[in-house]
Amino acid sequence: MVYSDYIKSPLYQLRFMYNFNIPELIRATGLPHIPEVCSNPFDRAMYGLPIQRVYAEQILLAVKRLTREDSFTYEQLGIVLEDESLPTFRQVVEQHHLTLADIAKHAGLPLAVVSRIDEKAEGTPCDLSLALASLHTLSGVFYAPCQNIRGFLYLKQGQWSSSLFKT
Repeated sequence: MVYSDYIKSPLYQLRFMYNFNIPELIRATGLPHIPEVCSNPFDRAMYGLPIQRVYAEQILLAVKRLTREDSFTYEQLGIVLEDESLPTFRQVVEQHHLTLADIAKHAGLPLAVVSRIDEKAEGTPCDLSLALASLHTLSGVFYAPCQNIRGFLYLKQGQWSSSLFKT
């Protein structure tokens, strides 16, 4: 269920019952901070928007740690999982008869960065934004993670350079 105001979220309401605050819960999840509300997995969960299973699990574990109760489910917290049948980045690129090189060139990103987005579905928010904007420009279709394309894992800027060429 989508909430027009996050204070209606079951996840938000738990803070009153168990006496913790939202910044404490955010820290406990270990989720990366993404400034855009529409891309931030924690904010998306608070508004009842779909998120990837890996992020949902981190939120669920954080709630269980803070409340010291193991009985919570995604549904009780108002967490909606993304539809795993959504197309991947590669499927969308191929559907529009594009290549990763086309996206990289148009976005001004190294091919290695776009390849990592394709292969591991992860990248920095800036790189993912550039790749999706290029996909939109080249295909004429706007793609939003967890809505009409599978979501991505967000890396912090510092993580990116250290993990770029690891296999």
